[in-house]
Amino acid sequence: MMVVKNVALFEDRHLFPDYVTDYVFGKDKSWSPLDFIAFQQAAERRLLAWKAEGITGINLYLTGLTSATVAVINACYVCKMYLKLFYNNFLVNEWTPQRILFFEDKSKLNDLSSREKEIYEQFRQKDAELSLQEKKSIIETKKREQEYLRNLKSVENVTLVTDDTKNRGGFSIADCVKKRNK
Repeated sequence: MMVVKNVALFEDRHLFPDYVTDYVFGKDKSWSPLDFIAFQQAAERRLLAWKAEGITGINLYLTGLTSATVAVINACYVCKMYLKLFYNNFLVNEWTPQRILFFEDKSKLNDLSSREKEIYEQFRQKDAELSLQEKKSIIETKKREQEYLRNLKSVENVTLVTDDTKNRGGFSIADCVKKRNK
């Protein structure tokens, strides 16, 4: 039986769906893009730990660093674990999967699930409708939105004080976000 875990490539580098609950590379270390050995060793350690828990494969949600992605692909191969990659598709606001040939039954490689087909079709339609400039604008807007939301996660202890709140002791941004989300 296949047990697949949904994981991000890096902790807190992007916003991910709620079901992505773990990561391969933590934010506790400063990662050098050219330290292939460190990436490989860390990826193998992480995958072997998951394998010991009964995980047989991962759906990897990518964050854009190719050397880290290659390290995870190699680690999955070494550890004999299934792997499927997911890319953030800004145009349709979905995570689009990419299958990897040596982790799949080659005869079924082009057999996409109905959801995968739907995402691809939405992307193709949206891509055909938009000019290059419109696509760039959407991507830049989404990047700014993600940056803003990431920054909100890190402001728990910040207090804003404005003229009308000085007498009330100010308020925290985190409190405002919690209220807005209720």
